[in-house]
Amino acid sequence: MQGPFTVEELLAHPEKHLAEEAFLRTYAGEQPLYAWILHNAFRYEKPLFVPKKPGRVMFVDLSEVWP
Repeated sequence: MQGPFTVEELLAHPEKHLAEEAFLRTYAGEQPLYAWILHNAFRYEKPLFVPKKPGRVMFVDLSEVWP
């Protein structure tokens, strides 16, 4: 993770986040923003079905659905 960033700093690199200015400003409010740096990221050919579990908000243990 890197940061903190201001909205203006992120707007200088739209190819890295693909977020609109209005979204960044609304999401940030008065708080700084942080960026997750992903390595070896790829898109699955077909989306994986991941059952929802209480409390799971952001991270998924793919070992539950991926062989």
